Amino acid sequence: VFDPSFQPIVNLDVDVRDPFTGVKLYTPGDNTDNNGFVDFVVPQGVYDIEICPQFALGLVPHLFGNTPINATTNLGIVSLAAGVALTGTVTSHLGPVVGGVDVDVVDSATQLPVFVCDDNTNGAGLYQVVVPTGQYDLIFAPPYSAHLASSVEVGVVVNGATSRNAALTFCDCGTPSGPGGAGSAGLVPQDTAIGGSHRLGKPDRGFDVPNGLPAGLGPVLFHLP
Repeated sequence: VFDPSFQPIVNLDVDVRDPFTGVKLYTPGDNTDNNGFVDFVVPQGVYDIEICPQFALGLVPHLFGNTPINATTNLGIVSLAAGVALTGTVTSHLGPVVGGVDVDVVDSATQLPVFVCDDNTNGAGLYQVVVPTGQYDLIFAPPYSAHLASSVEVGVVVNGATSRNAALTFCDCGTPSGPGGAGSAGLVPQDTAIGGSHRLGKPDRGFDVPNGLPAGLGPVLFHLP
């Protein structure tokens, strides 16, 4: 791996992920040496291979997406382009910073994702990524455990070092509307949300229906703002 001047990049991290689950493989020795060279062993499979330079270098990361590795494979020479810093702080509607927020960068014209490395906010709510110059939509998605809604900023022009903060609004976790009607046993079913914030994609989001008919069926209406 080389920089724009064709100088080797030392101690650059290379990560390998399952493109379907996003799980990162354990790959000892996956940092470049003094010559910019790296090699490591993975099982046969299809992987996303992420070339992630240190943020301070100001270089655009590179992704080999959905790459089949069925035998010894040489990915060739990778020359990383110069980029610009995109940074900011994410807070909640009440003011405190929010860690673990996933920051996605999308090309405003093509709506294609821009690959960035280490794009989650840290404990101080700070994110910092390197991107090519361009115009982007920024998506701020808090962790599912937080009762906060995602935020989108559209058409952000990034021609140089750019800072964009985000304040996430409260996410309603489900509010019952109207009284229930008593069932055959004289009990009124309740509607209780479980699993934290009410956001699409949350794996453990669900509902409890205390006093409901065992094994009974009923309609559920979702309103998506």
